[in-house]
Order: sequence, then C-alpha cells, then structure tokens
Amino acid sequence: MTGFLFTGGRLVPLPGSTRALSGDNTGPAQVSFTKDGSVLVVTERLTGLIDTFALGDDGLATTHKTFQSQGPTPFGFAVGRSDRIFVSEANAGVPNGSSASSYTVSDAADLEVISGAVPTEQSAACWLTLSHDGRFIYTANAASGTISGFGVAPDGTLHLLDPNGVTAATGAGSHPVDMAVSGDGRFLFSLANGNGTIGSFRVTSSGALQSLGFTSGIPASAAGLAAR
Repeated sequence: MTGFLFTGGRLVPLPGSTRALSGDNTGPAQVSFTKDGSVLVVTERLTGLIDTFALGDDGLATTHKTFQSQGPTPFGFAVGRSDRIFVSEANAGVPNGSSASSYTVSDAADLEVISGAVPTEQSAACWLTLSHDGRFIYTANAASGTISGFGVAPDGTLHLLDPNGVTAATGAGSHPVDMAVSGDGRFLFSLANGNGTIGSFRVTSSGALQSLGFTSGIPASAAGLAAR
C-alpha cells in the first residue's frame, strides 16, 4: 500500500509510505481508514488475511499486523462507529457459502471478533455497505443475483434479516458488484454489471429493501458506484 497527501485539490505521493502486505499475490480487495484515521485496514482475498496498519501523525505506518479472516475470502468492508468494521466473505464463490463478520479495531491496530462468519445463505458476497444509522449492513451476492441484509445490534453483533438471505433480488445472472447508500440514507443503489443495470431500493425502518426499479444501459465493464 502507498499513501498520498491531498493538497490543493491534487494527490501527491507521501514519501516513504509504501508498505508491503503479507506477501506477493495477496489479492487485495479493499482499503480504508477507521473513522478517526488512526488505523488503515486492507482485506486480502487470496490469503484470507486482514492487514492493519497503525498510522502516525505524519500518515506513515508505524506497525503492520495480520489477522486470519473469520470467513474465507474476505472482500469488501465498511467502517462503522465505535471503531468497528464489517467484512463480507465471498468464500471463493462456494454455492450458498458466503458470510459476513464484524470486528472491533483497537488503537493499537488489533482486531477483536464480534460476530464471526454469519452466513448469508447466498453465494459470492463480494461487496458490503452500511446504512447511515449503523443499524444494518448489506452484502452484494455476485453469484446469486441478490442482496443480503443484516441487523447490527448495539454491541456490533450481526443477525440475518431474512432466513434465506434474500433481502432484495437484482435478477438471475445480474452479478451485483457494488452498492451505495444515498446521502440522506433513505435509498440503496446496486450496480449489476451482469445485466447492465442499477437497481434502486428504499431502505425501510426495519432494514427491508423495497425495489423502486432498475435503470439499464450500464456497460459490463462498470465496477464501482458512488451516491450523494
């Protein structure tokens, strides 16, 4: 991983910031800071590890630690309140074998498991997003064409909202790859590059997703999604 400074509207490489992950060919999937910016987290798809880097005031990593993911193939994750992260686990696409986990991240860059590998009952949970109020997380299940919702308890534990793991469907072969929540937290959008659509859903008070329809014409090469 390499750090950059954001200054004057531009990114400038941070000298001396490059750090190795656990080894070669790790398949890094996502990188993000904790809320206070003191720890950087990276998921490694191919090794099943999660890297943490404690950062100094100068932005340089002072420590590097690795932790075994609770579920195979850690992929996307979201950073929540109280120094928590929520990680999707694709399990190499094993049918109905994916899961999600929650952890606490300490100031010393240690991970403590809260909920470990809670099943989605779906396949290839690659990306994950968190509701703005922190009460729900959602995984995009690329191989199932579905979205799984989880309730997040005050202590960070996870429970599946729907017994079969289908909180919303994006369609057979749709291959949902990313999601984003609107700025007001009322809507969730799902990018599916298998059928070239963006699905729109209303997030209800119970965490259920109400479909508002699909916009087509998205290129198959599309991979990421952001919302305001």
